[in-house]
Amino acid sequence: MSYIGYIIRILAQCFGDIMVVVSFHIPHSLMQELERLVKEGGFTSKSEAIREAIRLLIREYRKKSTGGVAY
Repeated sequence: MSYIGYIIRILAQCFGDIMVVVSFHIPHSLMQELERLVKEGGFTSKSEAIREAIRLLIREYRKKSTGGVAY
C-alpha cells in the first residue's frame, strides 16, 4: 500500500468515509437526464445523484450474487 493510501485508510478510520474525486465520461444524453433529476429536486447535486446510483448498483449486484439476499 502506498503512503497516501495508508494515510487515507487511517483518516477514514478516524473520520468515516472520505470523499474522493472521480472523473469519467458519459454520453451527453445521460448528463442531461442527470441534470434534470437535480433540477426537479430529486437530489441536491449531480454528485449526490451519482453516489446514490452507485449505492443502488452495488446493492443490486450483491443481491444477485447472494441469491437474492441484499445486505
